[in-house]
Amino acid sequence: MVKFSEQPLKLIASASILPGPPVTNEQLFAALVSRCSARSAKSKVRRAKAIARRLAITHRHLTRNLHTVVCQLSPDAPELGVQVLSSMLGERQLDVQDIDYLITHTATPHTQIPGNSAWIADRIGLHNPHMELRQACTGFANALFIASGLPGTTNSINTVAVCGMEVGSVFFELADHFLDEEQLLNYMQMGDGAGGVLLAACDSGVESKTGNGRRGNLQSGGIISDIYFGHIGVGRDPGFHLAGAGSSDIIDHSRGVPHFRHNGAMVKEHGADLFLTAIQCINERGYSLHELDWILPHQANGRIGQMLSRETGIAAGKFVVDAGELGNLGSAAIWVSFDRLIRSGKLKRGQKLLVLGAEATKYMYGGFIYQH
Repeated sequence: MVKFSEQPLKLIASASILPGPPVTNEQLFAALVSRCSARSAKSKVRRAKAIARRLAITHRHLTRNLHTVVCQLSPDAPELGVQVLSSMLGERQLDVQDIDYLITHTATPHTQIPGNSAWIADRIGLHNPHMELRQACTGFANALFIASGLPGTTNSINTVAVCGMEVGSVFFELADHFLDEEQLLNYMQMGDGAGGVLLAACDSGVESKTGNGRRGNLQSGGIISDIYFGHIGVGRDPGFHLAGAGSSDIIDHSRGVPHFRHNGAMVKEHGADLFLTAIQCINERGYSLHELDWILPHQANGRIGQMLSRETGIAAGKFVVDAGELGNLGSAAIWVSFDRLIRSGKLKRGQKLLVLGAEATKYMYGGFIYQH
């Protein structure tokens, strides 16, 4: 059953970070040739090309080095989060301690414990509370649900920062024994990055510092409302999961590094239901897709807009799709595309955006309405 938050939030700032220059499909194919045996490289490249065509993904950004089997990340996940927060604070001329509560979400943490929120707080010197959600593509919706209940509840909480980051490229070995069909899908589909928002209650008196040191009211970028979250996962096997990183399979070292496993049949059977269930819930709140100006779905692949256009009858041009040039950014995907849309100038004042998050781990969905 879906749940809605009845507490809207004021958007103070947004930001997104993509590590390094874009990595093309051709660079990924070349890395396969370099790291795999001559006997298998040709077959793997052929299969990778077919996957890339099916996904319509041509570029992505990565924190890993393609010239080694495994590697350390640069920048790492907390650093991506630090850059997002620093960008938002700098834009609004706020101090680190103006973040009264930090909520992060990711499926690829720097360490399982402490979470990214703790590492980020340490690096930026944040002394206020923080927490982290271990969640993939709908982490943003759960974080918003929690955030909506914080501002205004006490005199000490005015602003909440939400930040999602993913560095999934490290959960991968560029080696023959590792690169089956599942892992080639990960290789071609996933990207790294981070994004986030700074939020306050709609009636908040949150202020920014002006150039002369005085404080002035922040101009809101818009209102986030109708925050919702639900799932249809009871009794269904996960569509994908991170193997080798949990207490249930810690002794399974058959693959070396922890890695993502896909249940393609389950995702194909139930994936579209996540979007359609969310749309039904939004319709029941009194919204019509035809009346909304933009729709931002989870960025699963570069064809997601076309797929949803066929399912809903809504013109493909209404759907915001960045996955073709960014890949699937998991827990960071919605915030990165949200920030890019705002900065593009396409979203005009007064226009409404519907966000449709979907996550196939245990078939969760969530999102919000944003009025610019």
